[in-house]
Amino acid sequence: MNYQIQLIENPNTSELLEIKELFLEIFDEWKESWVLGTVQCHNRVCLIKVMSADQKQVVGFKLGYAVSPRTFYSWLGGVAPTFRGQGLARETIVHLTKWCQKNGYEKITTKSMNKFKPMMILNLKMGFDIVGTEVDQDGKDQVLFEKKL
Repeated sequence: MNYQIQLIENPNTSELLEIKELFLEIFDEWKESWVLGTVQCHNRVCLIKVMSADQKQVVGFKLGYAVSPRTFYSWLGGVAPTFRGQGLARETIVHLTKWCQKNGYEKITTKSMNKFKPMMILNLKMGFDIVGTEVDQDGKDQVLFEKKL
């Protein structure tokens, strides 16, 4: 695998905009005010970027933030379709877990939906437990995951 992982604490706007193209490829929609606004509302943010071998393309990312002094929320993430199956999503979770442990967090939480089954399976393989469900503002079911560190 030819890639490099970059971990950025409290990313600035230009660093966040570097994931925009990949975000659009994965999620089909980029709500800049939502992404930037959510990040700006939190004091402790972590962005993990997976860069292509030539360092010109973001091929994967994980973005999250602290919801309390002991709990970190793994909010958004994904890998470019042409780079899937190489363990890159797993690597972002490994890096995030190590960073959270180093920074004193006791657990990582995340949410997913049925349309993202591979992510749900990966969460389970990476030691997350299903701790509940909820319905989001659009009426879609979400599965809640938690990993104790």
